[in-house]
Amino acid sequence: MGGATLSGSLAAKTSLGRILLDLEGVESLFVGHDYLTVTQTGFVDWPELDEKVTSALAEWKKNGGEQALEAEVPRQAEDSEVVAEIKELIEEKIQPMVQRDGGHVRFVAIHNGVVYVQLQGACESCSSSTITLKAGIERILMHWLPEITEVVGLDQGQADEYEAVFRAQGSLTGVV
Repeated sequence: MGGATLSGSLAAKTSLGRILLDLEGVESLFVGHDYLTVTQTGFVDWPELDEKVTSALAEWKKNGGEQALEAEVPRQAEDSEVVAEIKELIEEKIQPMVQRDGGHVRFVAIHNGVVYVQLQGACESCSSSTITLKAGIERILMHWLPEITEVVGLDQGQADEYEAVFRAQGSLTGVV
């Protein structure tokens, strides 16, 4: 998928998001670096929806969609050393674990030793998300980075609010 990580309103602003979210039966969309998670609405036949999604995705790729997606994704500001380490741990040690189940972990910020993340994709509605957050993500980050004291999960609205606060402070990645 060209290295984009999109969900929520950002996904709806991309060419891929507009195409897939317009399909009847698609409730939400999460685009990871090399996978796609589609959440269906309640009473849609999955095999039929899967065929529509696969067809739309193939057409989008055929028409140069991956290159367009790269241009549509906003660039991040340069990260501090601690933020870079957190993102690297998430990417290398945590993402593979949650991606197996169609999920994704998005780093939002760090403040006073507390790391704020958003569980996306299949992790958003999973009944085991608290276990993933505390026994998985928090344990790994605290093991490798002793300055981390806690990991807190945010929903989409909370993550957007935190980003707005840090953007106003001149930092999209939070502060240590």
